[in-house]
Amino acid sequence: MTWGERNRLIAHLSLDIQSWQKCHHRNQQEYIRRRLRAVKFFYEGKTRLSIIKALNITYKTLSGYLDLYIQGGLDGLVNPIVKPRLKLLTEQQLAKVKQIIITEIPESYSKKDLFVL
Repeated sequence: MTWGERNRLIAHLSLDIQSWQKCHHRNQQEYIRRRLRAVKFFYEGKTRLSIIKALNITYKTLSGYLDLYIQGGLDGLVNPIVKPRLKLLTEQQLAKVKQIIITEIPESYSKKDLFVL
């Protein structure tokens, strides 16, 4: 998305300061508050360069924050970053453990037997 398109889309949106304050106080994580401050600074008429310097972010990061705001409003900005968790067992191993728990006595298996799964 170019800055011209971004500016046009943001011009149609308005920033409700009370909702912004609720989001800011409700979310204690600094990375979420930084997103909120970036959008507020933008609506206050600050230049992109001054926002980047004030928040110590890159131009691309500011663009991403504004895109999040355009797509989802304040709710889009406060969505936490969710990283996929590394699975310790494969689907096949999980199915085997489930079968052991449901149909057999788990105490009959030693730790050594479970590592072979």
